[in-house]
Amino acid sequence: KVFQGVYLAQPHLYEEKEQLMRLWFHECCRVFMDRLTTMEDRDKFKGVLDATMDSVMQLRMKEIVGDDPDMIFAGIDLTNPEAEDPPYEHIH
Repeated sequence: KVFQGVYLAQPHLYEEKEQLMRLWFHECCRVFMDRLTTMEDRDKFKGVLDATMDSVMQLRMKEIVGDDPDMIFAGIDLTNPEAEDPPYEHIH
């Protein structure tokens, strides 16, 4: 499911490592963290993601999510809701 979400992305929108990691982080949270029922488990999961990003990509979670830990990605064009095949991207 994580890769299914990443696959929805249009490559030209994710040319920088930070952009792709933001999408990966979001998908991991939606697929796995949303199923966790306690804040303790959710915090532990975020810690595992942070450690993984640090060891593999040399990026920390704070660099990716900033002050928005509940990022939203969607396939909708807010300027043109009738658009066909809108990009799957971070909604600010």
